[in-house]
Amino acid sequence: MEKFIIEEMTSGEQQFYESIRFLENDLCKIIPNSLYKREEGGTNQIDFMILNTKGLFVIEFKDFKGWIHGHENSTMWTQTFSGGTKNQFRNPIKQNDNHIKTIKRLFVRFDISIPIYNLVVFSDSGGLQNISGTGVINSCDLNYELDKYPDIVYRGFQFKYIFEILEKERIKDPQAYAAHIEYAKSFSNTTELSSKRVKHIDPIPVFKTRRKATKRTRAYSKSKFPLLITLLLFSIIAKYNFFIDPTTTSLSSQENQANTGTVAVVNHNTDNNPILPEVNSNQSESLASADRTNETTAEPASEIPAPPEVTTEHNNDPIVSKSSIVTLHSDRSDVIEVLGTPDRIEETTVETLFYKNSWIALSDNKVIAWGNVLNQLDDFLPKPLTGAQPVFIGSTKENVMKALGAPTHIPFDNQNMYFYDNSHLAFDKNGYMVSYENKINQISSGLIKKKTNTKIIGIGSSRTEVLDRLGPPTMIRKTESDKYYYGSAYIQFNLNDMVIEYHNMLDEFNYDLARAIPNAPKIRIGATKQDVISALGAPTKITSSEPNKYIYDNSYILFNDQGNLIEYESKLKQLRLALQQADLYAPKIDIYSNREDVYNSLGGPTMIMASEPHKYYYEHAYIVFSDDWKVIGYENTLNAFRLGLHTRILNAPKFGLGSSKTDVLNALGGATSVKPDEPNKYFYKHSYVLFDDNDIVIDILNMFNQLNDYMIE
Repeated sequence: MEKFIIEEMTSGEQQFYESIRFLENDLCKIIPNSLYKREEGGTNQIDFMILNTKGLFVIEFKDFKGWIHGHENSTMWTQTFSGGTKNQFRNPIKQNDNHIKTIKRLFVRFDISIPIYNLVVFSDSGGLQNISGTGVINSCDLNYELDKYPDIVYRGFQFKYIFEILEKERIKDPQAYAAHIEYAKSFSNTTELSSKRVKHIDPIPVFKTRRKATKRTRAYSKSKFPLLITLLLFSIIAKYNFFIDPTTTSLSSQENQANTGTVAVVNHNTDNNPILPEVNSNQSESLASADRTNETTAEPASEIPAPPEVTTEHNNDPIVSKSSIVTLHSDRSDVIEVLGTPDRIEETTVETLFYKNSWIALSDNKVIAWGNVLNQLDDFLPKPLTGAQPVFIGSTKENVMKALGAPTHIPFDNQNMYFYDNSHLAFDKNGYMVSYENKINQISSGLIKKKTNTKIIGIGSSRTEVLDRLGPPTMIRKTESDKYYYGSAYIQFNLNDMVIEYHNMLDEFNYDLARAIPNAPKIRIGATKQDVISALGAPTKITSSEPNKYIYDNSYILFNDQGNLIEYESKLKQLRLALQQADLYAPKIDIYSNREDVYNSLGGPTMIMASEPHKYYYEHAYIVFSDDWKVIGYENTLNAFRLGLHTRILNAPKFGLGSSKTDVLNALGGATSVKPDEPNKYFYKHSYVLFDDNDIVIDILNMFNQLNDYMIE
């Protein structure tokens, strides 16, 4: 890693990098502060990338303090400090989406297909409140977050190859970094992108568990302890009306305190304004000073919006345990009865009641949405019903609630979206499920189940057969309802619900597709599709646009409309188990050898093109046949035929004009090349030996004295 890459990082980024370096090993690589070209021009700077056995995590890092609030679809997020100051900054999820687009386009160029995840990481000094969107965490939770994602299987050198591509395509010119920063400054209203050279980094604890992060949080809370004690004393004094004007306290609130024995930190008078205990000017000044002591400002390099401040401390009115629950369309009075007096109430387009970090949204005094943060409302929301009918595409919201219980989050501005932790389900305007994404099996318990004793699937299988064999997909998109995603793989159906395309990415379907049959006949030109599947098993990929092309990883096999093999290419020897193997004891080949001799001596070709059926490729070398399948020429590039051609005999007699072809082959070995239109001229690099029809030497060209050691003087 170039030194300037680290030096151009902010101190917060450097500390974060140091704290996660323990993750690195042979199958986990961290790429900090990388710069890549965009296809449409310009560059993208990516704070961190982690390539591991889960896939690629693209990380946007924010070293912010205060409380952070934002919605994944909002343009701006908000940062709020304890003193009430707010800053707006650009939505980091969308910002990171642009970075991911650049990486995806890079991967398309190099035929790389692995999961790419969007992570937004805030430093531990920033509190996340009312965050809508997955993959937004504090730095202390990174290790825990990474563990949520499923492992994928890399093929051989694939992991190393992907890492090398990311490194190779990364811009390493310091001037390019400087130009990117200057360009970003030109349209940014913050100083987030300013470069800060940090010569020394104070070490910080490496977060290996969430417990260590909790200790830091506790330390932060202790700094507020004197302030909290002061506020608590004022609350107690307020209860007994020592400082509050009795005329401003409503009778209903007094009755409520008398009946419940609790104190509401924020009550509401007839003007809907909070009534707070009065303090003298000295007290006000000391409290303000305490607030300023704990208030911090954003890192110069941020563009983050934060939510309204939501404190982690709960008031003295606890969430009351009731036998009833809160669900959609519950009355406001029922919510208060079940959950108690809210900590805070916000009035925007809807009324939002806050309980700790969680919230309930109401419209016309009816529950329309909620956010159950850290499972704080679990005891008061609907649970899955025993024996409920499993759900799938087409199920109603009511059935989903029965099968899965209450969602973790229903956005008030999109009530047709149900979130269950990192997973989600979407409904149409009539309340029927049209799409979902099941991350880390979070909603598997309520989805339909796969069956036992089912048959393997392939092209032509029905949608029902696929669901019976594989169970519900990991994801179905509304815009691609006929495409079922299973992890990184997918299956596509036609209008008749029959499989017309699939891609078995990372071997997701390995046990569900046809397997190769041991000792099946080797394949050649003319083999049927069934012959190929028997020898190789089901293809890795078949597309609806090219149904006669079977793709096996990087290799392929092409059939004609009658289903017979007419072309193939075996890259990286991926088809070698289905091709005939060379016989080390087979006779050596030469001009006019037949095709069977070639197969025995060299094995099956690595490529045959339908446009050149008489030309057999062996890596970069090739052999040309006549119409009656006799060898009439070849090119032994990189000595690919060394095992199939004549080998030179040590101390063999030298040759000259009048010598036989056998004498030449004993002295020189097989020719480097023989051209089809001159089958009697054997080339040895730049030189050649010409024979007559009786295989007698009639001409020799000894270019650069290449044949001196083997010719008669």
